[in-house]
Amino acid sequence: MIVKQFPRSLMAALVTALALAAAHLQVSADGVFRAFWADAFHSGFKSTSQIDSLVARAVAGKYNAIIPEVLAYHDTAGGGHGAYWNSSLVPKATDISGGIDPLAYLVQKAHAAGIEVHCWLVAYRVSTSWPPAGNSLLASHPEWLMVPSGSMGSVATVDGKYTLDPGCPAVQEHLVSIVRELATNYAIDGIHWDYIRYTSADAGYPAVASYNKSGLSRFQRITGRTDVPAASGDAQWDDFRRRTINELVARVRAELPLITTNPRQPLRHTAALISFGDAPSLFTSTSAYKLFQNWEHWMAQGWLDAACPMNYKREAVPNNALWYRNWINRVVVWRHDRHVFCGQANYLNTMPDSVTQMQYCLDAGANGTVNYSYAVTVDSNEDGTGETDWSWYSYIGSTLFALPAPTPAMPWRDPALATDGVLFGRVVDAITGEPIDNATVLRPGSAYTAQTDGNGYYTITGMPAAASGTVYPVYAINGAGYIASRRDVRVLPGAVSREDFAVSPLAPQPVQMSRLGEAGQFVDGTRVIASGLLVTASSQQAGANYVQQQDRSAGIRAESTDVFTPGRMVQIVGVLGTKPTGERYLRDCQRVSDIEYGGDIRSLACRPAQVTWTSGDPAAKGLGTIGLLVDTWGRVTIRSTGYFTLNDGSASGSGLKVITPVAATPPSLGAMVRVTGIAQLEAGPTGSIPVLVPRSPGDIVRP
Repeated sequence: MIVKQFPRSLMAALVTALALAAAHLQVSADGVFRAFWADAFHSGFKSTSQIDSLVARAVAGKYNAIIPEVLAYHDTAGGGHGAYWNSSLVPKATDISGGIDPLAYLVQKAHAAGIEVHCWLVAYRVSTSWPPAGNSLLASHPEWLMVPSGSMGSVATVDGKYTLDPGCPAVQEHLVSIVRELATNYAIDGIHWDYIRYTSADAGYPAVASYNKSGLSRFQRITGRTDVPAASGDAQWDDFRRRTINELVARVRAELPLITTNPRQPLRHTAALISFGDAPSLFTSTSAYKLFQNWEHWMAQGWLDAACPMNYKREAVPNNALWYRNWINRVVVWRHDRHVFCGQANYLNTMPDSVTQMQYCLDAGANGTVNYSYAVTVDSNEDGTGETDWSWYSYIGSTLFALPAPTPAMPWRDPALATDGVLFGRVVDAITGEPIDNATVLRPGSAYTAQTDGNGYYTITGMPAAASGTVYPVYAINGAGYIASRRDVRVLPGAVSREDFAVSPLAPQPVQMSRLGEAGQFVDGTRVIASGLLVTASSQQAGANYVQQQDRSAGIRAESTDVFTPGRMVQIVGVLGTKPTGERYLRDCQRVSDIEYGGDIRSLACRPAQVTWTSGDPAAKGLGTIGLLVDTWGRVTIRSTGYFTLNDGSASGSGLKVITPVAATPPSLGAMVRVTGIAQLEAGPTGSIPVLVPRSPGDIVRP
């Protein structure tokens, strides 16, 4: 008997056809991601006619998403280089026809056809020449570049490309700014990263060796090391380089949902990921991990909504076909609780073989497929050279994609369905306002913890949240030298809750000041402690708390977030300072003790001319009677809005200025009055002048 052997490709097509009916129902019911990558180096989105054709072909193929490469290089050195949108951050590509905004037109046309648009960004690749053509920003910042270890201290390429340093905080901020610009100005459906990794293990070293915010400088500060680690074999350095990529992915995951003006929320966060060769059983054995792209960890943390492994294999090559399936089987496990959209190389395969691979992907439980590429659709003669055959779109639209399908929903981003949320924010130094690198943000007693990046940002995902939100105590800690900062934060399901922290440096031990009159012996900025002081006025009475010695030898302004209670005896800690008027004061005051005094607060009786900062104890320079509760008298010489002046003949000019308390009626011109109040200094036309601030209307007595 002679058995006719069918061509393998035809047999594959027949097998595919048998599975289509069941597959269609599954796809249509649950949603599936059907996308293709449209690169910047072929026809696709550089004119209105190209975009019209692009969308029409996507419709014919029943695709529901397009991933256009809107940023392949950060320069304008040739076709495919520059931004394919109107950007204030990246120079616009020069091969755009008709003066259009390609992204705006693509979004308009694609959405009208029911198709999503996900912006494809090559993260760190800048240019092939230096300075980068058209990009004055990057040209002025060579310190943002990383180089191989042997080129440290000079501008050089990594694998032939000038490449940004992932560990540099300025680079991270620049890339996040690009994402914000796209998601704010365009109704896009997602951000899609490519080359979100190092392209070589021999990279990560600064082009400007003295730059103290390079990735290497951060590594040295965080670890306490002073050496330059080797390009390979240093586990601590390798982990740090993985961390630098993690930081960008995690931060963009948190920032995207906060751009609430985008009408296409929730925006999908995805990435094209390495899946070279065969799939190992452990992710740490993958090429991705060795090039510091720890994408299984990203999926476990929920930093990506979907992984798009670039599983580019030839179905006609037996070991390639096996590797393709092995990778599919691994990635559906490594996706954790998110989606996987398997990248498939139609440019390496015949059309039936591409359908066979895509069908296997869906049957194995993947949530969708992404073809590479839009313009190079087939290798019909399997000679290794891809071809442009636009019939692919009618072919796929009548076979595997015969029924339309929506993109899959993201229940973890839906407040009605999600069971956890994201906590995001920034940690800064409370004194300087500068971001703190490598601070720890944590929920005590749990695994929910994160370290801040070089810009002070942290992201904690997967925090369980009830429908109305769940409140957690969360701490920001910056190790020795800082006080831990606590916040009670409400985490909402399916949402990002932002909470910023300001951590304060531990203050130095205070200097004991036995008497307030000793203040003149200390320079501004000295932290002091003083005991046995009487509170003479609260901040609500005199603009600030005031305290004085029991013997009325000196008093001082005590600025605090607390309101002191007059009549109490306190011990306080504060930092000495001098107001522009010359009045000495204590800032950041804290009460160490606060007890009932039990006696009367006595004021210092003095004539108007004695209310001054130049009189009193010579050792109390800058104090005198300023800061004391004083009692004086005289005739009203001026009566004006908000104040009057008092003189008994001892003072020059019109006399002592007295501030009229709120709700008080100022005494009549010429009236004799007795006034009790806090002596302070006020800026006058020719210098500082003393003023008296009564604590209440009852401090003004008319005999």
